[in-house]
Amino acid sequence: MPGNGRNKLDEVHRPALAVVLRYAAFGAAWILLSDRLLAMAVPDPRLQELLQTLKGWFFIGVTAALLYGLVYRELAVRQALRKAADAERDRQEDLLRKALAERESLLAEVHHRVRNNLQVMDSLMNLERHRVQGERNLAGFDGLRARIRAMSLVHDQLFRSGDLDHVAMGEYVESLLSNLWSSSAGSYEIRCGGLRLSLDDAVPFGLLLTELALNAIAHAGPKAVFSVEAVEEGGRIRVIARDDGPGFPQAAPVGDGSMGLALVESLARQLGGPVSFANEDGARIEFWIARRGADGEGGTPRIGGEAGPVS
Repeated sequence: MPGNGRNKLDEVHRPALAVVLRYAAFGAAWILLSDRLLAMAVPDPRLQELLQTLKGWFFIGVTAALLYGLVYRELAVRQALRKAADAERDRQEDLLRKALAERESLLAEVHHRVRNNLQVMDSLMNLERHRVQGERNLAGFDGLRARIRAMSLVHDQLFRSGDLDHVAMGEYVESLLSNLWSSSAGSYEIRCGGLRLSLDDAVPFGLLLTELALNAIAHAGPKAVFSVEAVEEGGRIRVIARDDGPGFPQAAPVGDGSMGLALVESLARQLGGPVSFANEDGARIEFWIARRGADGEGGTPRIGGEAGPVS
């Protein structure tokens, strides 16, 4: 690389030096020879003085013409290079715009197809719902449908918003809970501000929140009040979910084999940390969402608080 740079400098310096040397030789010859020839050809001092003046102006005119030619050539070369660079930049920007448009089109099509497939699954499950026997089996069946809807809503939000990488957290939670509470006499409260979730976080978050909401509906009564609060702290999102039900059984140990508990803890780890459970005028669940870095990995924050099972 240094050798190539030196060669390029030589290619510039040599022609420039050749022009300077020629101009210096011409100037020296002009000054020396023109004075002698003028003295020999014109004996009259006054006429010599006039010719000396004309000679000076002629020399200035030649010098100015040479400088104009050099500057014009340099500017013409720079303008040509600038136009070529602008044309190449425009070409690259056009290629990038086309690639970005193709990417967005493909992503939109993917989200559209995934959403439709999940909605088809939900519709098929709805058709089969009447065949499910037993209240416990029916509750499990409806819970499975709710989880499928949670994933479908993520892709629906991405497709409709135009942002194919993030979803508005408040809008997503609103859509999720409105579906779950459509046949319930209870209510819900949402305080998520203007936070946004990446696709990698939105799916496990929706599944986790669905699990907690189903738990509230099942155990807090038909008029349960469920709330979700999310705030950003230190580059992470802290989420607190509450209901006004009886809370968690104090005697039940952590890791008691409950499917709900295992799913909630697994999803919380996927989001970036453990989950804590407490009884504060009902059930209180806290977990964190670690912001994803450029490599898609988040930290693993530690959360204090006593743990207990999801009822």
